[in-house]
Amino acid sequence: FFFQTEDKAFLFGGEDENCVLLSDIYVRTLDDNTTKGWEQVSVQDFPDNKDGRAWHSAVLHDKKIVFFGGEKMSSTREREQLNAVTVFDTEFCGWFSPFVVGSCPPRSGHAACVVDNGKMLVFGGIRGRRWFADVHILDLITWKWSRPDSGAISVEAALQTVTPEPRSYCSLTRFGNDVVLFGGNDSAKSFNNVFVFKTDKNIWWKPEVTGVPPRPRTGHTAYKM
Repeated sequence: FFFQTEDKAFLFGGEDENCVLLSDIYVRTLDDNTTKGWEQVSVQDFPDNKDGRAWHSAVLHDKKIVFFGGEKMSSTREREQLNAVTVFDTEFCGWFSPFVVGSCPPRSGHAACVVDNGKMLVFGGIRGRRWFADVHILDLITWKWSRPDSGAISVEAALQTVTPEPRSYCSLTRFGNDVVLFGGNDSAKSFNNVFVFKTDKNIWWKPEVTGVPPRPRTGHTAYKM
């Protein structure tokens, strides 16, 4: 997983051409005045699994990269989905595992992003042959999981609420109070539809999108400009 801070890019984990899960971490300084390439960071072993992790998510908060979920190799040499939260401190170049209250079901291929007040929003993913369409929130200060509560909403708002189909390998992009979901796949097809999760109301909304949409796709990335 590739992640960028203000002046550095970090690369962690993944899977090589021999289907081996990786746990190494590399850093590259993003400075026009330097010619340095990628450098491996010398830290203690990745705490959750020395065999590595792939298909996880990562978000940046307060100079720390928060990793969630993904897959590891089990003791029987089979893929196992995770719900572990692991943090890499980019200032001190060290790992730690916070004490997390509550839980989110294990998954890989999900999407995550940071929303207001230091919280991480997680959507979708897959475990075995089950695809998810649920939303979970992790407070990155208290390390407590919760589910969003829409509370008392108007009849009009309730009628406009449209929940995305279960999917994995989609993208989530924050734009103000909105989180924009695009693409992904389930067991039968890939998607090119757009949904918006409104964090101020904790409801989904399906906007009327104009123009020629991109082809259906999965495993892509998206970034706000």
